[in-house]
Parts: sequence; C-alpha cells; structure tokens
Amino acid sequence: MKAFRIGTHQILCQPDRTFTRQETLVVAFQLHQLGRDLTAAAYNVGEIFFSNQKIDDAIAYLELALKIKNDWAKAYHRLGLVYLNKGDLPKALENLKKFLEIDPQNPEAASVRVAIAAIEQIKK
Repeated sequence: MKAFRIGTHQILCQPDRTFTRQETLVVAFQLHQLGRDLTAAAYNVGEIFFSNQKIDDAIAYLELALKIKNDWAKAYHRLGLVYLNKGDLPKALENLKKFLEIDPQNPEAASVRVAIAAIEQIKK
C-alpha cells in the first residue's frame, strides 16, 4: 500500500485494489478536510496580504478561497472590502451583494447595506 501526504493528511493509494466502503469514506473525509484546510489557508493568506496593503495578492488568494468554497459569506465580505480599498467599485458591489445574498442575518449585514448604498450613490 502506498500513502502520500498532503499537509497533515495522509491519503492511502492502492491502484490495484478495490477499497471497502469504510476505507472509501475515510479517504473521502480526508479529502473533504483537506479542502477545508486549503480554503482557510487561502483566506488567511489573503487577509495577511490585505493587512500588508498587497491588494492584488489579497484578491488572488481570496478568490482562490471562493473557488474552493463558493458559498463562504465571510470571504465575499472581505473580498468586497479589498476591492473597495482598491477603488474597484463594481467588484466591491458585486462581492458585498453576494455576501448579503448568502448571509443576510450576519451581524455585519447592516454596515454592508450602508456601504452598498454609499457606493451606489457615488456611482450615480
């Protein structure tokens, strides 16, 4: 049996053998956990770049996080703020609206609605 490691996850690989249902579920869980870890890592790297005013790098990593998990409201919120910081109002609006669409009851939703209204006034 061969095994390979991705981060802290060990994935078993035996191309000449059929896995049992239990083994398949274990591998599926490991891959799912790996995806969650990669999503969080991409988001966190984006946050670090944003805090260091590396706006384009922050955008790249936050968009990567959203490619992995496209329904993550927190990432849309942060990406909207990054685009707002960059001065890209259409992209800021798009991401902030997506944040509200996904999580309208979020504690940040009220301030996001105010920001959206302000951006839309500027665009007029």
